[in-house]
Amino acid sequence: MEAEDMENSIAPPWVELPPDITSSILQKVGPIEMLKSADKVCSTWRRLCHEPAMWRVVKMQNAGADFWDREDDLEKICGRAVECSNGELVDLSLEYFGSDKLLSYISERFYFQP
Repeated sequence: MEAEDMENSIAPPWVELPPDITSSILQKVGPIEMLKSADKVCSTWRRLCHEPAMWRVVKMQNAGADFWDREDDLEKICGRAVECSNGELVDLSLEYFGSDKLLSYISERFYFQP
């Protein structure tokens, strides 16, 4: 086997991390990055990024100038986060964005557990 073939067949080091460590890393990345890029890294990260337990607490904010023109994107990402929670969402924090339409969408998918 040539050196280049061997190099291409070696799995990246993050693939071999235990799932709980990978989950901790992904939670620090944040919901926007998890749904826009981290879930595209590999199949393991994609699976973890879509685990309902990862979406029990969602904190999102409009980060400023870069996002003012993309508030619709933030609302779509927030909607995807709510969908990924699969009814397990217990805490949602939105800062500097949101609409009545988004809040209606969230409330329709929220399962109240007394």
